[in-house]
Amino acid sequence: MKTLIPILLFGMFFAYLTEKSTVGKYKYDKQTRQNKLFFAALILLLALPIGLRRMYNDTGAYINGFNASLTVLELFSSGELFILSNPAFKLYTALIHDLTGNYHIYFMIPAVFTQYMFMSTIRRYSKSFTLGVGLYICLGTYVFSIAAMKQVIAMSILMMAIPKLLDKKYVQFYLIVFVAFLFHTYAIAFAVLPLFTVKPWKFRTFALLAVVVIAMYNFESVIGSFLDFANEQGKSVAEYEVFDDAQVNVFRVAVYAVVPALSLLMRPYIFGDDYDRCYDLLIHMSIISLAFMLMGLVEGANMFARMATYFEMGMICSLSWMIDRVFTERSKHIVNVFASICFFLYFVYAYQFALVFDDHYRAVTIFEFIKSLLVV
Repeated sequence: MKTLIPILLFGMFFAYLTEKSTVGKYKYDKQTRQNKLFFAALILLLALPIGLRRMYNDTGAYINGFNASLTVLELFSSGELFILSNPAFKLYTALIHDLTGNYHIYFMIPAVFTQYMFMSTIRRYSKSFTLGVGLYICLGTYVFSIAAMKQVIAMSILMMAIPKLLDKKYVQFYLIVFVAFLFHTYAIAFAVLPLFTVKPWKFRTFALLAVVVIAMYNFESVIGSFLDFANEQGKSVAEYEVFDDAQVNVFRVAVYAVVPALSLLMRPYIFGDDYDRCYDLLIHMSIISLAFMLMGLVEGANMFARMATYFEMGMICSLSWMIDRVFTERSKHIVNVFASICFFLYFVYAYQFALVFDDHYRAVTIFEFIKSLLVV
């Protein structure tokens, strides 16, 4: 974990400095020069390993796709830009390929954008930016940013939809969801969120979990029907991607259950008359994320785990809020440290034992990248 540990430590350090240099009662009251500097350093720290990569998970497929990309004009005349084919991502690929043959630029531009959007969301809704950044890295959301690209761009765009939904600006919310959908079709799952702006652990929460349980017990027929419908709409989903006999790791599901379980157990203390209603949505997002992971216990681990990732930000942002609601000013710092240690142990398990990250990740150095920019 020689790559990830420094990112975690320096990431939480810059998050702490950002938090401490913020002026005002609310996090966006006033941006000081120091505040902006530390926040920019955090974005750069997170973006560089993504932009500099040359090998990890789907990276090779993205490089090959970039190198073989049509030009923008060829793409428009090819007939490949139908709505279910991730047309916005294809256009982005073609545009960057028209401008440069350097795939690190192709990676770096969305790396900066996505990390800025994720960090801004955590900073806006998390009561502890330091803990939020730690969870973002330890939970695996950050590593997923290194692995994927289309989905992560879509996820980052969806971060702009959250405040629109909370402000009940539904037209703007769905327009943003549609734009994200044009980058990755799974983004359409966000369309259900207006149903979950109510207080958690009422009828809608239990109805969602009941649907999940029924689907798990009738997995083949329910998911088979869904795949048939998707294929009829022109979105081809190979059955082997779902019925693959691959299950999500039970330990990983247990980690995803932490925030929903705590929100259920502590609901008399956290859902009073004076709480910020944005956490109704964020906690429901953590429950939806868990619901997809539960589906992955049956089959289709990769697909359902990726679906769960769309809603992970709810878990990342709401944990520190629950801690802030339940514990005193003195004790909540101790609990934050304890939570950080627990998620760090999962982090070590996930990327040192379950998957040795350093065996799969390769990147150019920053000096090699700069040199590549100077080559005409």
